[in-house]
Amino acid sequence: MYGQPPQQQQQMVPQPGYGPPAAMPPGAGGPTVLGQPLEQGERVIWFRKHSYMLEKVIMIVLGVILLVIIIGIGIIIYGVLLDRWKPVAHVITNRRLIVFGAPGKPPESYPLAHIADINPIRKAASSGGGGLIGMAISAGINAAANAIANNNHKLTKDFWNRTESLDITFSNGQKVRVKCDAEYGPQLGFTLARAVFNREAETMPNAEAVLP
Repeated sequence: MYGQPPQQQQQMVPQPGYGPPAAMPPGAGGPTVLGQPLEQGERVIWFRKHSYMLEKVIMIVLGVILLVIIIGIGIIIYGVLLDRWKPVAHVITNRRLIVFGAPGKPPESYPLAHIADINPIRKAASSGGGGLIGMAISAGINAAANAIANNNHKLTKDFWNRTESLDITFSNGQKVRVKCDAEYGPQLGFTLARAVFNREAETMPNAEAVLP
């Protein structure tokens, strides 16, 4: 059952059984990532900041083309507000996963030590066309593609193919779904799996920032 996971948010609100991070005091000039203070000894091992400008432009242009029908207005609104509904950035440190959500919202932090399991939600492999036959074909193709991916170990890159969201289960049984994108989701899932399951977080090199 999905609920509020054990988090370490920017407001440093304590969660039952989980202490807030030891943030650097104001003015101490400690390390930060996108303005989020890091703990002493904490460092970034994976970083991806996202840009939705191209997707927004495509949606707005499509909306203008379809403006003669009501659906065009909806597409334009969706394109304008797109970056308010998608994460700004994902960061993995040697201590936690940090998800920077929509602008104005505090980032959500998930301690690696409290993650018990991670599973991918994969993008559909094929639409298969319309109608009942098309739906059946699509279901068969997607099931086969997912079965092939699931035959791989979680510590292999192929297991995370087409990942567009991560289902994370914590040691206390709570769950959270972290949205991402099939473009970078496989790398995010694979890196997080290495850090959690293989205990590689402390030995992985510092990240090279991937910016839009």
